[in-house]
Order: sequence, then C-alpha cells, then structure tokens
Amino acid sequence: MISKEDKPATYLNEKIMKEFKPQLQKYYYDETKYGSYMEQLGITYPTIKK
Repeated sequence: MISKEDKPATYLNEKIMKEFKPQLQKYYYDETKYGSYMEQLGITYPTIKK
C-alpha cells in the first residue's frame, strides 16, 4: 500500500523526459496568448458533423 509519506518515483522518467520535453513544450498552454487550450490547438467546440 502507498502511504501519505511515500514520494512518487519521478527519477524513473528522467531519461525519457530529457529526450521528449523539448518536443512537448510546443503543446504547453500559453494563457497569455489564448483563451483556452483548445483555442491554442485550433479546435473549435462543439464540432458539428453533417
């Protein structure tokens, strides 16, 4: 069982994050430029299909 004192094992992802973090940063939400994350991605909601 996990207790309140247990810390997450973030060290297990260090190598992966060093490799992929620069590629992921373009998807980080920039609240100074956009009203919502969906707006930043260019998604209009609700999407109506005919």
